[in-house]
Amino acid sequence: IKKTDPQYIEGSEQGIIFNTLSGELYGDSITFIPVVFKREFIVWQDRKSGGGFRGAFPTEERAEQERQMQETPDGHEVVETHVHFILLTHEDGRLEEAVLSLSKSKRKVSRKLNSLVQMIPGDRFARAYKLMALEVDGPKGEYWSFDVTNIGYVNENAWKRGQEAYEAIQRGERGVDRDAPAADEEAAGGSAKV
Repeated sequence: IKKTDPQYIEGSEQGIIFNTLSGELYGDSITFIPVVFKREFIVWQDRKSGGGFRGAFPTEERAEQERQMQETPDGHEVVETHVHFILLTHEDGRLEEAVLSLSKSKRKVSRKLNSLVQMIPGDRFARAYKLMALEVDGPKGEYWSFDVTNIGYVNENAWKRGQEAYEAIQRGERGVDRDAPAADEEAAGGSAKV
């Protein structure tokens, strides 16, 4: 959002949800269909030390081993991250596969989403949800987070796309593209990325 930053996205401002790969701005909310949930532990290099993604691991122990192997372990952090593979719904009816990564304080939103999904029997991708940007006043001051609400069942076409995406992820044909341009920790913590 800082205009002097080389990664500045025209029109961006606090509270706007964006795609970290394409730079597309979605506004202050998105509608999506959750497909698969995965918890992982990401090793990040501290911004003061140059910043950046150093790896994603299925366990905290494995991530901590990787952090210890870094040249400056104290300049790195292991962050529990909730990864939601989703179908982002557009106003024109398009469904776009994306990944919603929620870490740190945004894990509370992830837990709420998972609870909402589990309250209704059936497939994870049978209902759509709305994710809204929300300014929060916390112990460390004001920051932006999200809230999530259930908006109802999806139509048959969306359900079929959800099932196809679910099966492709389970077969290992879809996943997070780790070779894509890396976003920093805060962007990865609250953005949709393909």
